Amino acid sequence: MKKTELREGWVSLLLLLAMGLCLAWTLQAAQLAEGIWILQWIVVVGTLVGLALARVAVPEVLAHLVAMVVGAAWSFFLAAQLLPGTLAWSERLQSMRLRVVDWWQAAIGGGESYDSLMFVLFTALLFWSFSYIAAFSIFRTHWVWGAIIPNGTVVLMNTYYNPRLIPYFVSYLLLSLLMLVRFTLFEREDEWRRENVRYSPDLVFDFLQNGAVSALLVIILAWVMPLRVTDPREWEIWQVFEDPVEEVQFHWNRVFASLSGGGPPRFTFFAKSMTLGGPVDLDNTPVMNVESPVRHYWRALTFDQYTGQGWRNTDPVEIDLPANATNPQPVPYQEREPIAQVVRFHRQGENVIFAASQVMQVDRMSVARLNYVPADIGPGPLAAEVTGRTVEISSMATQARLRRNETYTAISLVSTASPSQLRRAGTDYPEWVTARYLQLPDTLPDRVRSLAQRITAMYTTPYDKAVAIERYLRQITYNEAIEAPPFGVDAVDWFLFERREGYCDYYSSAMAVMLRAVGIPARVARGYASGELIAGTNIYVVRELDAHAWPEVFFPNYGWIEYEPTASEPLVTRADDAVATESDPGMLLEPPSNSQTNPGRDYLPEEDEWMNQPGGPWLPLERPWHERLLERLVAWRIPLIILGVLVLIALIYWIIRRRQRASMSLVTFAFDDLVRYARWLGVPLTPHQTPYECVAALTALVQEGSKDAREIANLYVKERYGGKPISVYDEMSAMDAWRRLREAIWVYLVLKYLPVKKETAQSLRTAVRSNV
Repeated sequence: MKKTELREGWVSLLLLLAMGLCLAWTLQAAQLAEGIWILQWIVVVGTLVGLALARVAVPEVLAHLVAMVVGAAWSFFLAAQLLPGTLAWSERLQSMRLRVVDWWQAAIGGGESYDSLMFVLFTALLFWSFSYIAAFSIFRTHWVWGAIIPNGTVVLMNTYYNPRLIPYFVSYLLLSLLMLVRFTLFEREDEWRRENVRYSPDLVFDFLQNGAVSALLVIILAWVMPLRVTDPREWEIWQVFEDPVEEVQFHWNRVFASLSGGGPPRFTFFAKSMTLGGPVDLDNTPVMNVESPVRHYWRALTFDQYTGQGWRNTDPVEIDLPANATNPQPVPYQEREPIAQVVRFHRQGENVIFAASQVMQVDRMSVARLNYVPADIGPGPLAAEVTGRTVEISSMATQARLRRNETYTAISLVSTASPSQLRRAGTDYPEWVTARYLQLPDTLPDRVRSLAQRITAMYTTPYDKAVAIERYLRQITYNEAIEAPPFGVDAVDWFLFERREGYCDYYSSAMAVMLRAVGIPARVARGYASGELIAGTNIYVVRELDAHAWPEVFFPNYGWIEYEPTASEPLVTRADDAVATESDPGMLLEPPSNSQTNPGRDYLPEEDEWMNQPGGPWLPLERPWHERLLERLVAWRIPLIILGVLVLIALIYWIIRRRQRASMSLVTFAFDDLVRYARWLGVPLTPHQTPYECVAALTALVQEGSKDAREIANLYVKERYGGKPISVYDEMSAMDAWRRLREAIWVYLVLKYLPVKKETAQSLRTAVRSNV
């Protein structure tokens, strides 16, 4: 064989390069950082180095060490190319060294890094490893999954967080399936070469052509099939990995805080952190429709702990809730009206529950992240209904991901408190509020506190102080294209005094921090703004560009009240403010409850029916029996689907075998089953072996069936090569022999695939010998 030839085929190398480039172009299309274009050259050189080292007769350990050195040098060289061209190479190398040291110190010291070049370098080293391992696995060990799994994991993760990259994911799937087809053929070619079997070279391209068609059919079928509904028990499994995953996500956001991206904001229930970072890019794509009697923010989650560079959610409890659960109960704040919202998603796979303000119940099995709080907050219209502990829910998620255009109904309590009532609320904050929502890091610059005190000095009530800070922040320029704050600086301080520009994350964070600085409990919420109202309806179209963050301020007895400091958004309209019109996009509340309009009335049962239900005013009537039965079937849908698929496969197999049996003699049928069972046992059979050689290979393992196996082989040879038709007696003899042999083989199959003890195995073999 010539040295320029590849035993695995040049097609394998081309497919491998295409898979690597698909991975590199996926990150390039995501536009996470400047200079990401170098990854394509990392992939190309890494693949070629892996091929070269795989073909050289050196130990694997030495090959890996050489690859590490070459990969580090090549990655540093390309990353240094991204520095200003005016720098000499010695200056570039010195700059790279200092950047790596600074990034490493921030990573191990708990700080944040906004150096995007370090992300490019880190990704280059990672992609070099993937490319080298893929090539080495293909051309040295012939392990095709070593080339598919690492790269595919990165492509899948990028596609999950940025659905615009789906074409790259589909392309990678197609290339991966073609690689599997190519290596399946390679294994057959290797076997044919050993056995000196002649075959046409065109067979490779025929296989790839048919494989490409089959792969496309598989991808199309997977695309059009209904979305799999998640079993609630999968959450129990996920909870084992939840904390490690969240920790990794938090540290990733910390050490690569400068990353940007063009994907939509996919709010994940398990994201407990929010980093104040660089630019955002949101488009006009619809996310969901919300049918609601009032305009409101659609909240996803809240944050309580400010870190200096962002926020974290520290709620300690997560509980499973059945559909329409009424316990645990929300804190019974005063001046709250129940409203129902029907949410319909435009894209599938979502599970975060978006709802207005204080969620009471959802008509889906869900998981809630919450904090238990005392129920004693003073008299109110709901206080008499509270039994036991109450909760503050910071986020909720459905246990089953939603299909496209699927809906859920959430009932929330929204505040109708007027400014005059909020002014009279006072400052008698509960201990559980002050303990969490006045927290500020020791590193907060004093000038932030001083600014908050100067702005609020002339006001006496928390409400007026919050309005004053809100008014001040709305004078700052709104800008979604800002760079991330420099490393080591407080993000709010940088926004207020240095950059003086930002978007909603910065406005809401600044207001919450400044309020805490003057002793007023506040937090940050994220979700979506109300969206665009469809004329003549109560339906709001919510788009990606409506993704929003806002502060919420706590008032004794009235709970959390939304404010709007972001300059690009309209102010919140309170109950007794100037009369708002239907077209006013800032109208978060309808007219006061003493008017003829009552928020949520059209969505709730009649008053007497609603109030007289057992368990509280928000407990729905008992669902019909068929809905309860359907919910139980849904809970067991995964085992039922698996059982149904297995039954279907067994039925198809039985039909095929019946047809085969009808088209062949019983002797041929018995010998065909003998060969098939032998392969299940792992007996190495090849097409060129004679019937007697096949039987000898089988009986070398199943010695108890040697007599019956030889009888089947004799009858098969007699039928196939004897030149005379066999008798009915011969056919019955073959089937009797096969029944006895099959019983012996089944014992060995059990011993092969089940963890049976040696004593049990020996007794099974003894029983077989006594019956044969």
